[in-house]
Amino acid sequence: MNHYSTIEKMRQMRMSTMADLYNRSLTENLYREYSSDELLTFLVDSEWESRNNKTIDNLIR
Repeated sequence: MNHYSTIEKMRQMRMSTMADLYNRSLTENLYREYSSDELLTFLVDSEWESRNNKTIDNLIR
């Protein structure tokens, strides 16, 4: 499995927060105690929260 390819695909699908966190988890050995399901849940929740925050910021302006 090519991690770089996966990260690039995430970026192309405009999932930049997920890509950044996944890349950090690989390079810094973060979230090792998480199961694959927990890690996926964390990545999706982080992406969702980031998008909502961006929407709120845009509405405030």
